[in-house]
Amino acid sequence: MTGSNEELTVEEPSIGDEAAIIPFVEKETGLVTPSLKKGITYLKQAIEEDYAENFEEAFKLYKNGLQCFLNALKYELTNQAVKSQVRAKVLQYLNRAEKLKADLIKNEKDNQSNDNKKESDKREINPQLQKEIVFESCNVPWDKVIGLEAAKQALKESVLLPIKFPNLFTGTKLPGKCTLLFGPPGTGKSYLAKAVATEANSSNFFSISSADLICKWHGEGLKVIKDTFRMASARKPSIILLEAIDFLFSNEDNNEHARKLKTEILCQISIHWHESDGVWVIGSTNTPWTLDYRVLKYFTKRIHIQLPEEDARTTLFKLYMENSVNELHEDDFKTLGEKTEGFSAAEIHQITREACLQPVYKVRDATHFRTVSGPSPTNKEQIVDLLTPCSPEVPEAIEMSFMQISENELLVPAVTLSDMLKILNKLKPIADVDYLKKMEKFKDDYS
Repeated sequence: MTGSNEELTVEEPSIGDEAAIIPFVEKETGLVTPSLKKGITYLKQAIEEDYAENFEEAFKLYKNGLQCFLNALKYELTNQAVKSQVRAKVLQYLNRAEKLKADLIKNEKDNQSNDNKKESDKREINPQLQKEIVFESCNVPWDKVIGLEAAKQALKESVLLPIKFPNLFTGTKLPGKCTLLFGPPGTGKSYLAKAVATEANSSNFFSISSADLICKWHGEGLKVIKDTFRMASARKPSIILLEAIDFLFSNEDNNEHARKLKTEILCQISIHWHESDGVWVIGSTNTPWTLDYRVLKYFTKRIHIQLPEEDARTTLFKLYMENSVNELHEDDFKTLGEKTEGFSAAEIHQITREACLQPVYKVRDATHFRTVSGPSPTNKEQIVDLLTPCSPEVPEAIEMSFMQISENELLVPAVTLSDMLKILNKLKPIADVDYLKKMEKFKDDYS
């Protein structure tokens, strides 16, 4: 899950000083993940377009490459030294992308009117920015959140009660408006935030990705932040999820663009901090120990979102397999729950997805099929003869390939425990021992 061991390099062409290309330092890390590989491809193309003075295309490629690197930081890398190196290169390339965007804007005619700035706070978002903001009325009831009972109880106390019964929380009893959800990747922090919005008088839900904000050109990220809080205030009760806030609020030095984004978010939070106005902020992070004191000062309620326990893991396997054709029994699900200690809900979902592809691969690779009776693919009430993969040693085996079988004649095998274990044996949980120790220390010190 962490990628192969090969050098992370982007070939640097000879470009004049005026292009100001930031070279990607070769051999900075021995770890290359799928997202990093993809990002490197984009960056190579961006440098070539930059060299050719195709600045608009170069800017788009820089953005794509940076997004891939941010995905790697968010979902694939856990080693802090490697993450620091990659994050530093993200900021360097971001500076070049911002420079390109600024130069492009100078050459464009700005014919847009500023009259809209004086519109009501209840106006709709600028269509150009609307797609950048995730806004929805959620429908995620508590019972769809598997496990996490302690976290759900804490959220009821810190968010649900004040929203449902605001008259109980006035004066000195006014609760903090910001809650921090911290835990390993894939544990359901964003999903849990949606569940809170569902239970809290069907609150409107807004989501801002800190990683995406960093990758935006100068000025647009600030607009997204302002318009999100404006919309949330106009549609209260509202919950704003700030995903991966460690991208902005880390202890590491940020560039000027990131510092402005950070300042704007804290400013918007401050506006709503002492008001009972129905706007609540939930932040999420996979690395809470990297956050600086300024953000922790506002996020006074800190809730640990733990990896699922055995019973929850068993239930997750059942949930993810309920719509698939399988031969798994209760004892099989218990076995899977026992064998996946340390795996997150997202990793368990990945196991089931890959396991469900195993029957397809059996069809693809089979050299022999046999005839069986089963429901017709076009009419489940009609029993017909179908062909399914089998071993050449089976007496009734027919030598043929799947290319010789029509769609309505094929019976794809059911998923078995062996299919599940085959995938499971290839994977290790992304949260290693050192990572979990840091998480526990933060919980003990700040939660």
